[in-house]
Amino acid sequence: MHAFLLALLVTGVAAFGSLPAAHPGNPCLDPNDFIATDSIVQPPYCAVPNAISETKDTCEAAGCYWDEYPDPGSDSCGCGSQQLCESDAVGGTWTVNSFTCGDEGLLNQGWNCASNPGELGWFSGGCCSGGAAASKCNAVCETADCAFNPCKDPNEFDPAASKPDDHCVGDEPRSNPIARSREACVAVGCEWGEGNPNDPCHCNSQQLCESPAVGGTWTARSLTCGGSQVQGGGPSWACDAEDAWLIDHFAGVCCRGGTASSKCNCEALDCAFNPCMDPNDFDPMAAVPYANCDGDSENGNPIAASQEACEAASCEWQSWSDEPCHCGSEQLCESPAVGGTWNTGAHLCGSGYTQRIGSTLSCASDEGKGFMAHYATMCCRGGAASSKCA
Repeated sequence: MHAFLLALLVTGVAAFGSLPAAHPGNPCLDPNDFIATDSIVQPPYCAVPNAISETKDTCEAAGCYWDEYPDPGSDSCGCGSQQLCESDAVGGTWTVNSFTCGDEGLLNQGWNCASNPGELGWFSGGCCSGGAAASKCNAVCETADCAFNPCKDPNEFDPAASKPDDHCVGDEPRSNPIARSREACVAVGCEWGEGNPNDPCHCNSQQLCESPAVGGTWTARSLTCGGSQVQGGGPSWACDAEDAWLIDHFAGVCCRGGTASSKCNCEALDCAFNPCMDPNDFDPMAAVPYANCDGDSENGNPIAASQEACEAASCEWQSWSDEPCHCGSEQLCESPAVGGTWNTGAHLCGSGYTQRIGSTLSCASDEGKGFMAHYATMCCRGGAASSKCA
């Protein structure tokens, strides 16, 4: 993002003063929410010496990241943490700049919601009176006809509803060497995800994001149900796939009837998974409580790197699982040794999530029978005794 800063610093800026609120660069959904006189701090970056940034070899030899296709005006060489930037190997200057929101150079960046949602989230977060939630990117659609509508009754959809989604700016591969590989990302305590090659490393707390090892900026933002990010990803989610839980989750945020209104919820006799001996005993609106530790997964926590490390933290190792280290109590999960977050909630028996999990179960094994009895306890009106495996 710092490409535009170089232009501003070299050419100077013009004050917003004479520019109308309807300037195309105004990041606010309501142009009158824009506060031209406020200041905004740009995420810090490293001013890299020419001797280091001149070639890919010199850049990578210093431990920095080389971008073959930088944004116009950006350097190819990025040293994305203060610790690396100011090291003897780089000798750079860790730079933090602030600007007045009404600077014409800032308004004339040409950012749009399709290509620059992060930049506009940052800009609106500092310069709109309603913060990032007031971004113009939060108005892709305003009716039940949105591309993504998670509600069984489309008219229950509330496109203006939102959920917090604070984010670390500065943990992306184009600006930070910790995001070059899973090993480097996990080594500093962040979580690696394969889904987005442009942003695979996630440092999901303010403390971690702004630590010297990461050098990012923790940025407040929110996801609006009718906004670009939800509407961009939601249409690819399906009730019969692994991401069914996302539809259920956003139904809880975006449907006026909550999670119970999810379009993935099935009716009793139409459900793919029914654990009851008598199918009519099934209650799709009954709740299946859950509790888990967020932060004990293999990608996010060094204690899960091996069975020895997991058990040394008093957690349980499950070798058959994709995320084998499990810290099964709130006290253990949130202990200093683990540093996780204990989550509790419930899925409906008829929800897309429960249906997907349940459809894999069978009475052919003792493990399958146990899980079937577990779901029957909560989903069948006759309890565990009415399990179809009994």
